[in-house]
Amino acid sequence: MSKIRNAVYGLALGDAFGFITERMRFPKIVEKYGNGQYLPTDKTLQVSDDTQMSIVLIDSLRRYFGEDKSAEYSSEIKYTLMNDFVGWMASGEPRGAGKATINSLKALKKDRSDPHAYGSVDSKGSGTVMRAPWVGLCSFIPDKALENFSWQHSRITHDSASTTYSAYLTSLITRRLYDGTLQCGEIREFALATLNDIIATHTFEPEEVNDIFEIIGFLDRIDYLPENWAGMSLDDVDVTTYTGTFGRGDMVLAGAIAIADAYAEDPIGGLHRAMMSDGDSDTIGALVGAFLGASYEDDIWEDLPEILEEEYKQRLERVIYYLEL
Repeated sequence: MSKIRNAVYGLALGDAFGFITERMRFPKIVEKYGNGQYLPTDKTLQVSDDTQMSIVLIDSLRRYFGEDKSAEYSSEIKYTLMNDFVGWMASGEPRGAGKATINSLKALKKDRSDPHAYGSVDSKGSGTVMRAPWVGLCSFIPDKALENFSWQHSRITHDSASTTYSAYLTSLITRRLYDGTLQCGEIREFALATLNDIIATHTFEPEEVNDIFEIIGFLDRIDYLPENWAGMSLDDVDVTTYTGTFGRGDMVLAGAIAIADAYAEDPIGGLHRAMMSDGDSDTIGALVGAFLGASYEDDIWEDLPEILEEEYKQRLERVIYYLEL
């Protein structure tokens, strides 16, 4: 196993388990999957648009940078991304995609002259954050371009600083976990320090500054979780009660960070906790799985990848092959 393999399968597994409970209220989740039960592994599980769009994004980068990753990064990459996202939407394949993503891509299907002008809607949804983790594993996108790339892919579908910087943080966290300069247990403090540095060094419109302070606000809510909550029963604590349940990208990121930090020594337990989250549980699970996976070189998922659909296991293997080249 490798950190890349763990992060790739971690995202897909977290997505698949969370897809089971997405939009279910916490009491109903507890009734069906709590009471000391284990993760449901007795049948093949479907991934959602979280994994689908992550795969489309990596395939798009392969087309742009080439198999040998020799092309230089440019903001023109947005057109490659736009065409591939539109193609995915038009294929009829999307599973559970949000309204912001679908409406943006439908608009772009009609007019592709400028993906940032004619597509994205003013949304703070999680549709851009969910596809951001593996970007951090793309070493051919240099650190200095990572923030810009977050703008390029995020604003195709979600036109807000909140989603853009939540996506940027997601990619940067995954990258730092992968290169070993960050550990699970330290993610929240790293995220807060990064956001404060961005505020201090960038020029923003007032509404954009407000967006970034909102991200900080959701990260601060983690402090209100009960002491030693990770050791409490899955039936007793819903993380999203504290970090937010409405599927915003910044809320989802805060919930995922809380779980990844608390379950640094128990990755499978982290997937289970994410599945037991009210609201956007598939995206919380995808981020948790990617964060925890990127921090481990040893095999942490055991036989869990076997429960995924065969078609998607093959696609994930192609993603891993390309990222490991």
